[in-house]
Amino acid sequence: MSMRVVGALLVCACVAACNGSSDNARFAAADPGAALQKTLQVSAGGPYIAKAGLPITLRGSYTVADQADASDRLTVIGRALQAYLAANGSYPPAALQNASGQATVSWRVLILPYLGEQALYDKFDLSKPWNDPANQPLLASMPAVFEATGAPAGTTETGFAGVAGVGSLFGNSADKLNGGLSVSAITGGATMHIAAGPVGVGVHLPWSAPGDIDIATATQLGAPGGFSGAGNAFTPLLFLDGTVRLIPDNINAFAMISWAKLAGPFCTCTPPNQFDAGLRAFWDLDGTDTYATVGSNVTFVPSKPGTYDVALRVIDRFGGQYNSTATVEAR
Repeated sequence: MSMRVVGALLVCACVAACNGSSDNARFAAADPGAALQKTLQVSAGGPYIAKAGLPITLRGSYTVADQADASDRLTVIGRALQAYLAANGSYPPAALQNASGQATVSWRVLILPYLGEQALYDKFDLSKPWNDPANQPLLASMPAVFEATGAPAGTTETGFAGVAGVGSLFGNSADKLNGGLSVSAITGGATMHIAAGPVGVGVHLPWSAPGDIDIATATQLGAPGGFSGAGNAFTPLLFLDGTVRLIPDNINAFAMISWAKLAGPFCTCTPPNQFDAGLRAFWDLDGTDTYATVGSNVTFVPSKPGTYDVALRVIDRFGGQYNSTATVEAR
């Protein structure tokens, strides 16, 4: 069976599933809250030293174990994709094609100017393949933003790939920089569709080479040959609106298909915010067990010298609460 037929069958199954259900129960991952509880790391920071009457910033943090770097790098990649769209009127094609119709370099090369890597971009001969003698030496210059967390020094394999396959963001190559998908082609809306994610340990892709992950054949998050975050619970995924969402690895395949397919009669009935970890931070700054101050980083003003106990509470979408405390010594 061809790849195209497989993709079509999965899309049809997704549409049928959406049309046959009045809710999203069939897409729900099994107990994602329990998985999050095992991996979430929360810290109120400190201990803090302050001067009475003057403000101090309390810096809380909450991350799924070993996911912070990947999420931060996806955020940077998302900004570069938006900048590329603004400059060219389309997202980058999956790969650029030369006059012979041969794919030359990946979209990861095409967004280099929007990552602050104009000098590296200018060294590429875009008319020649990534492994041509003119471009091959540039493999050693992979920007850090494409490195996987914990990758060995000197690696030339990307830790991040785009979503490939029919109807996806990186489903087609083009012979011009503005030959990728336009905003008007994304019928489901930017909040509903995936752009990129971290790759599993079984994906070995030179960063400048054309190639990404086709959701039609790699629907399972956390699998070695697909998108996979650190650990065995959640994978951060970049959506087209620039949001990076932590999605449970046991999310149903139908939901993944709906997020990958951008245009046409595809299923878009699975809002990703229903499955995102949805972490929110609240502070108790006065010791009354009232968590009224919102945000990971907040301002605290000790009224007089002394020691103050502050507490951070992080709440997830699944009803879990995670607490951490810190002290502020005001002098």
